[in-house]
Amino acid sequence: MKAIPVTNAKKEYVELKLGNRTYELSLTLNAIIELQNIFGDLTSVTEKSRDLNQLLIIFRILVNDAVDNHNDDFPEDKWSHVDERYIGRKLNLTNLASLKGIIPAVFGVSLPETKNEESDETVVSDEMKELLDEIPDNDDEKNSDSGQS
Repeated sequence: MKAIPVTNAKKEYVELKLGNRTYELSLTLNAIIELQNIFGDLTSVTEKSRDLNQLLIIFRILVNDAVDNHNDDFPEDKWSHVDERYIGRKLNLTNLASLKGIIPAVFGVSLPETKNEESDETVVSDEMKELLDEIPDNDDEKNSDSGQS
């Protein structure tokens, strides 16, 4: 029987640096189930992330899932789970705006793309377009950092 590859060369995570660690955030099945158990459906996660308390919960779920992935891959270098208070200590008003764009980015790299067989172009759902539209442009971040509008 031929083995079926579970991963491919596509980068399926978004890096998030908190403290002295860089976490590889992705939407695994475990993360999806936990988000659905708390928020109902995935389409409301981005909307809920506008509330700071909910944002900390979302980051906790994604970061702890990244911790589990790290611990699976590197059993000799176990990381501990984090809580909302830890994440809250690492976020501040300076970095909060750019970090909120990470959630739609995680959805963007984690969800599958489909190809239009007739034109071979990538097709993105309306829901995915909405999520991707919420990711701030680098130019927007540079302008807001320098006080320009």
